[in-house]
Amino acid sequence: MSKLNIKLIKGSIKKWENIRDNGVADKGPHDCPLCKKYIDRDCSNCPINLYTGNAYCHNSPYHDWGKHHDDYFLRSDHSISNRIVRCKECIELCNKEIEFLYKILKIEEDK
Repeated sequence: MSKLNIKLIKGSIKKWENIRDNGVADKGPHDCPLCKKYIDRDCSNCPINLYTGNAYCHNSPYHDWGKHHDDYFLRSDHSISNRIVRCKECIELCNKEIEFLYKILKIEEDK
């Protein structure tokens, strides 16, 4: 499982680098390689869940990103499609997510 998780984590890092650097919108679990693999099983065996002890990326930087957008940029239709980099804090939150994913990657690589 570790080789697969390494590939999925690297894909998630690429997702967040594209959000930060290229104006790509975060589509939540719809464009996350880890979610595509694990969300249907309540995140069981997802390396983020195993690290945080929580499903759906609770207790990870992802929730700070979502809260920031909900607090400042929420659209009336509650769409997550507005989750793009819009300010300096957005960039900082992307960087925190990327750093977090690199931490998880290191754990998987050390297994």
